Amino acid sequence: MQRGIALLLTLLILGAVMATALGVSVLVTCGIKTMRLVDDSTAAVFAADAGMEKLFYFTNRLNGDPVSANFTRTLSNGASYTACSAAQSCTVGLLKSQGRYLNVQRTFEANY
Repeated sequence: MQRGIALLLTLLILGAVMATALGVSVLVTCGIKTMRLVDDSTAAVFAADAGMEKLFYFTNRLNGDPVSANFTRTLSNGASYTACSAAQSCTVGLLKSQGRYLNVQRTFEANY
């Protein structure tokens, strides 16, 4: 009788340890995915910022009256941006820059 109870108790303890290990592995996996998304999002934000800075530069250089501009550039880290001012995809008085990195996309807009 004692051997049967010991086996049952061992199986219960082993099941609890395995369930705890599975829970911890799920939490770690979700944390890694979240960190990867944050990293990708940061790269997309900086790409959008680079495009906006380029538009600000041209707006400043032309005394606040930018020409119809549409820039697309891929950066050294693989991120890219598309920036426009009064172009086909932008309205007059709007500066827009859209940064992309892998599957993440971030956009900045500014009125002038």
